[in-house]
Amino acid sequence: MAPGQFNSTSKNYGGYHTGDGKKKHTGVYNQSIRITKEPSSNFMVGKSVFHRKTGEKGVVIEKDKKVPRSMIYVNFENNKKYCYTNSLYTEDHMENTKVIILNKGNKVKKTNKSTDKNNKKFKALINKKKEMQKLENFKNKEKIKNKRKFKEDKKELNELIDDSIVVINDTFKMIKTDNNYVNDLIQDRYKRCISFDEKVNKNKTKTDFKVSKYRLLDLLPMYNVSNKNDFYKIVELFGASKE
Repeated sequence: MAPGQFNSTSKNYGGYHTGDGKKKHTGVYNQSIRITKEPSSNFMVGKSVFHRKTGEKGVVIEKDKKVPRSMIYVNFENNKKYCYTNSLYTEDHMENTKVIILNKGNKVKKTNKSTDKNNKKFKALINKKKEMQKLENFKNKEKIKNKRKFKEDKKELNELIDDSIVVINDTFKMIKTDNNYVNDLIQDRYKRCISFDEKVNKNKTKTDFKVSKYRLLDLLPMYNVSNKNDFYKIVELFGASKE
């Protein structure tokens, strides 16, 4: 290895470690272009080559003596001589080097089969998630729509049933509608009103205080149900009867 950086003042190498200061601009992160060395197999007989230092053009000829593989016998215009492969380059290699120099700094998008496959899977998952989100949004809209319709049907049904029984001359009277399902509910309420009146005022004499029919209407539930689910079913059936 080289003895390090030379100090021109003291005429020595300054005590630095061996090899210090050598090949500073040949790393892979260097901004200059690195021209790779061609293998000796590229320099076949009859191949056109150029000398790196002089630029002379020559043709590879058959070797006339035994030399290392890295030495190539070249016939230049003026003379014939042996040259090492690191001092020669072929025309094809130089064209490739020119392309590298011209395209320096341009990023080339690398294709990776596994990456493309993963990207396709990811896109498929994203599309599936979007479809599921659309379906979920549609279901939510349907729920909101059904909930709004249920509230409207409940309000309408309560108003119809509430106005269906009136008291005229101390007697219950029915007011029917155009909806047969609602009329059945009115009929049921009318029967319950009469039964409730008889039960409350049955054993009372003329001198006793009787509960008025108006008060009985307020006390008697509009529907003959035992829980909310039964009432919800009545409202749903009412909504279906209007369609």
